[in-house]
Amino acid sequence: MDELLKYLKNTVGEDSRLENVTNDKLDKLPFYLREIFRFQLLRFMNQDLLLAELQKNQIPPMRQLKIQLTNLRKIFRLPIVFPLKDISAVLRNKLVGSKINFIVPGKQLFLPDLMMDLKEQYKAQDKIIKKLLPSAQVVLFYWILRKNNRMEELTFQQLANELHYTPMAITNAIADLQRFDLCKIVGTKGKHIHFEGARRDLWDRAQPFLINPIRTTLQLNVAPQELSVYRTNISALAHYTNIAEGDRLHVAAEKKQFHGLTKYVDENHRDTMEDEIQLELWKYNPGLLTDNIANVNFVDPLSLYLTLLGDNDERVHKELKHLLGDILW
Repeated sequence: MDELLKYLKNTVGEDSRLENVTNDKLDKLPFYLREIFRFQLLRFMNQDLLLAELQKNQIPPMRQLKIQLTNLRKIFRLPIVFPLKDISAVLRNKLVGSKINFIVPGKQLFLPDLMMDLKEQYKAQDKIIKKLLPSAQVVLFYWILRKNNRMEELTFQQLANELHYTPMAITNAIADLQRFDLCKIVGTKGKHIHFEGARRDLWDRAQPFLINPIRTTLQLNVAPQELSVYRTNISALAHYTNIAEGDRLHVAAEKKQFHGLTKYVDENHRDTMEDEIQLELWKYNPGLLTDNIANVNFVDPLSLYLTLLGDNDERVHKELKHLLGDILW
């Protein structure tokens, strides 16, 4: 806590002091709160604050944290402040958006209860909204679409086998999800992935980081038989909603599956909208989110939603709302 006191001194030019919380107050706390937090009183600018330091420096899910804050305020009747050693851009935005007091020595002092928001210059990369790896998006959608918890029972190796990725690719994908606070890694020897909260909430939180799976689009006379293709675009939206399918067939395949078919492209590719088939080449295999979930020849609804977000057709946007509404979260 010495670092925190020095930071406060340098920030506001006044000394602050820490005091222990009396036992009569601590005795009123539920046991689980005493397990999660270490408490101290902070006298700062003639104001008493309660520092709730996380024992493991790991913020609970936001809904759970808000409940804990409510319970602490009822007992202490003081502004609650979280001192943190470090903070990600994602977590910082969540805390600021929820108006939760926190201090990161050397980086930011955010005390909305005292109408204070002082922050140092963050690294440039914190200002850039990064996107999920394609493999990470597959893992996330696989969890949402399966609607059961079996995935959390699989080790990284087992999950890699199920999704036809290498163990290293799955490890990187899960680390990417954890970086965006979309999952946790549990276990030591046999590691497992763990998701918290409702699936719809997870989808909403992931929105800024999701990618459009389409890498490129080709116009063809006929789709190559060598490819495993899945209906997409209007051809898939018509399956999930009431929109008319249209005359052209839209199909999707993974781009790397298309490698080696150069001769086929030369003979069948036409850069014109008059061809009968539009082939989307995706950044991940659309079959991973279809073959193992439902026995249908259409791309999954979550990926489909992302591919059509930029469509200017009002009918499409109307049906996209129905598309998400029809998913049983």
